[in-house]
Amino acid sequence: MLLFFIFLVLISATAASIALYLGRRKSLPSTQPPESFNPPPTYRSLFAPDEDELRERQQEEDVKELAELRRNLLRRAAEADFNSLLEAKFYGNTGLYDEVLQVLLDADADRLADFVRRNSLTGNGELVELSAKKLKETPVLDNLLTFAYLSAVTGSGEVFLNAIETIGDLWREKRLREISGDQLTEILESHYWLLAGEARVSGTGYLLKEKLTSLRAEISGG
Repeated sequence: MLLFFIFLVLISATAASIALYLGRRKSLPSTQPPESFNPPPTYRSLFAPDEDELRERQQEEDVKELAELRRNLLRRAAEADFNSLLEAKFYGNTGLYDEVLQVLLDADADRLADFVRRNSLTGNGELVELSAKKLKETPVLDNLLTFAYLSAVTGSGEVFLNAIETIGDLWREKRLREISGDQLTEILESHYWLLAGEARVSGTGYLLKEKLTSLRAEISGG
């Protein structure tokens, strides 16, 4: 009987130990994150734009922005606001720059040529012709510098070659009275280097060098 009682006590103690162990194990934090911690899957809204649509919208906004900028600059150019040309240059759109330049030509061509030179901008063929006419009418240093500059920055060797011939004719006619021979030579040679590299190495570029050499010799001998 005593042995049976001891046997029951041992079984009860063992069962209590097992229950206590299992209870403690359940109370410990799990090393695996619960399902609620898993990040939810990312879904795109049914009506949200995709990358192509976003790109298309951005292009439309850019077009609208350019159109508004164009209207603003052309309006100011018509009022002879020369800063509109600087802004067109800064924006980097060649077509817009040419448009603004043409409107300014119609608004105030006389002041435009000087503004273009002093701000290291570019002109066009019409502005070069007007500058040549002004130089012939009033052959002073400032007009000569403007004409030489505008002719060089067109990027055309032919335009600059014509400019050298025009200036050479004025020298021969002794109309460039306030400009010395050395000064004239320096002006022509310095503006030659404003030409685009392609123009200097072209067939016309060879003629330019010959014309400059010939005029230099003529000026130093005269």
